Amino acid sequence: MNSFTSSSKVYRHYALWLLTCTGIPIAILFMVGIYLQPLFGDLTRIGFYTERDFGWQGVQRTFPQHRLNVDAQLADLQQPVDILIIGDSFSRERPEYQWQNYLIAQHPLSMLTMDINHIDIYHVLTSHNYRLHPPRLLIMESVERQLPFHLLNMAADCSAVNQTKMQPSAAMTALTLQHPPLSQSRSTSWRLININFVLKYLEHYFQYAPDPSPSVYALPLTTDRLFSSQRAHTLLVFGDDIRKPWWKNQHLSTLNCRIESLRRQVEAGGSTRFILMVAPDKLTAYAPWLASKSQHEHRQLALLSAQHPQTMPRLDLALQHAIGAGQRDVYFPDDTHWGWKGQQIAAATLIRFLDPNLQVRPLLRPTLPSSLPIKRPSTPRT
Repeated sequence: MNSFTSSSKVYRHYALWLLTCTGIPIAILFMVGIYLQPLFGDLTRIGFYTERDFGWQGVQRTFPQHRLNVDAQLADLQQPVDILIIGDSFSRERPEYQWQNYLIAQHPLSMLTMDINHIDIYHVLTSHNYRLHPPRLLIMESVERQLPFHLLNMAADCSAVNQTKMQPSAAMTALTLQHPPLSQSRSTSWRLININFVLKYLEHYFQYAPDPSPSVYALPLTTDRLFSSQRAHTLLVFGDDIRKPWWKNQHLSTLNCRIESLRRQVEAGGSTRFILMVAPDKLTAYAPWLASKSQHEHRQLALLSAQHPQTMPRLDLALQHAIGAGQRDVYFPDDTHWGWKGQQIAAATLIRFLDPNLQVRPLLRPTLPSSLPIKRPSTPRT
């Protein structure tokens, strides 16, 4: 046996040893990942919970051919637009799910969505493009727990002003649903396994179990009929849903002032209506079904909404009504955001808010009139 043959055998043995040492751990991690199931929700990711326990099991409806621009900039306002949305992840994340799809699928609406966390709304209002082409409807959307933060970052003038009378909106011809939503199931394919999350999950499990993550709370429910997940009797929520740091020490009068000041500025030109669309925290939506009522004593959103009946559609009431009627996965069980049913309820609630005479039942495709009115009702405001 020559030295070359001997060296080759040593190399092969070394390669086999190296492959064994690396391949077996990777295979084990993949097996653990397959058991945990691929990540989908932000709550399972942040709180180190498993999709096997909290992943949705039914079907979701999405718009894979959506036409939403959820990263719009000021330059995009060079052309006229019907609806301008300045919102957070409840208007931008997973655009194929978003509530805006249910509006533009049935109406020839031009629509742009800007990121409220990166664009100053007053900078938009004073920009040249906005003044040249003001939208017919401006929607500020915010999740409940962050609403005071966004409002308190704005200048406010609550002095009495004369409200400019809104001009009637031009009629828009209704469209049929050209691209209906498609049903899809949650994929558990091994190709979607996130090895990095598996490692972090195992690290958290061995270091902190059974202590939960302080960022996510698992709260017992009085029923297991609200979600399609395996642990349907448990509600996952962000810790800030409970703590609500931005709501602490904030008087409703201050928030009322900010909302009214913003509404006046948006509507001052007489061509744009302002809507404040607040996505209720998941905890707020499911509060009536908590096993421990002490977990949720926050009522400020309802009180705030009551002060602005022509500005704030009551998404909280509409979503709770659907949940109470037996609709599952109005919110994703593993995520803070709405499932497709919640998205459709939000759209239907907004349509009904714009036209109170329109009878729209949640979860059914609404039959819209030939025009979608977006002018403000003539009820005087002081």
